Amino acid sequence: MKKIRMIAGMLITMSVSLQTFSQYDKILVKADASYRTGDYIKASKSNEKLKKKVTKKLGQTNNYMAMYYLNKAKYDLARGFMLDFQTNLDNALSISEQANVNNQLDHAITMLQATEILIRYGNYLGAYENLIKAEELFTQINEYENYKAKIELSKAKILTGQGFYNQSLEFIDSNMDYWVGRAVGKESYIDPKTSKLKSRVLTEEEKFDRYGD
Repeated sequence: MKKIRMIAGMLITMSVSLQTFSQYDKILVKADASYRTGDYIKASKSNEKLKKKVTKKLGQTNNYMAMYYLNKAKYDLARGFMLDFQTNLDNALSISEQANVNNQLDHAITMLQATEILIRYGNYLGAYENLIKAEELFTQINEYENYKAKIELSKAKILTGQGFYNQSLEFIDSNMDYWVGRAVGKESYIDPKTSKLKSRVLTEEEKFDRYGD
């Protein structure tokens, strides 16, 4: 009986934990949706709500706080608030590095996201330097091929921003098949149970991610 109670307690704890993390993700999705529709003030409010809830439950050093600072830099940039732009990016990268000592893939992805924000800001040198570090980390952890197209696209954006249009087009052309494949509403997959080819409709979040590329 005692063992049953212990197991039940563990299951309840796990369930609460999953609900809590799901709540944070929902706030992130809501903030991103507001940003994509141009409501930067609403996006910023959702982001501040995320910070309040995350710091209360998880503290300062976690991936959600890294995302908070990334989003703050991005949303403030869209609103024309430049004063703490670089500080917010530095905080995001520093927290990500601390939080992902045992999960360097997440840190590499954060670096790639920071690169995109630097490109929007127009700091092409800073974006390139950050991208090279991310590329090196992806290579070290044997994930480069999985993120090669995104890395190449970022390089193309940097070259375009610097006025090197021909080199930019070369990067884009070399990955054209990948980008065309991303711009779909459905995708095919092999069902692991039946080994048959099936198709599924992408979720709205997946469509946002793919079309945003």
